[in-house]
Amino acid sequence: MRILQVMAGAKQGGAETAFEDIILALHGSGVAQHVVIRKNNKYRLKQLQDAGIPVDVLPFGGIFDWFSQDAL
Repeated sequence: MRILQVMAGAKQGGAETAFEDIILALHGSGVAQHVVIRKNNKYRLKQLQDAGIPVDVLPFGGIFDWFSQDAL
């Protein structure tokens, strides 16, 4: 099984913490994942990269953010 996980939420909060916990737990169980996160959290990026999880960073901006729409 392979999973794509996307978090375009706030820099930090309950959902974001749960997101990180789930990703790390699944990774520890051997589940292949790819993660897409908002560019606003260098700590989250480093934590996931240090665990060996592939991560892409997107701006997830407003209606004029054509880059994020095309990247997925």
